[in-house]
Amino acid sequence: MTVLIGSWEFEGPFNKSNELRSEPGLCAILHVDNENMELVEIEETESVRKFIEKHKKYHFSDRMPTDKFAVAVYYCSDLTSSLRQGLIDEVLKEFDQAAEDNWVAHPAPLSVAI
Repeated sequence: MTVLIGSWEFEGPFNKSNELRSEPGLCAILHVDNENMELVEIEETESVRKFIEKHKKYHFSDRMPTDKFAVAVYYCSDLTSSLRQGLIDEVLKEFDQAAEDNWVAHPAPLSVAI
């Protein structure tokens, strides 16, 4: 299964850390509400699995799965940290532009399409 953030295709959503690989990539934290998902945070890391297991605000572990939050991952082991950060900038620019294009008088929360 994949999650689209802008036009970028992330793997997921996952809610257990044992589903993740210990590889470099981008981690998108998603708030899950029924069938809707909202992008809460996006970060780059050297190890997706370690980053999620040690995340201070959102708890993902094999023992404590959560039904309110999930993780979508874009693995990119061939990129350096600075290139991954550049990728985040591109993803957010595209995501923000899509939100701006859909702006209405009473905006709804931004959702991530599955």
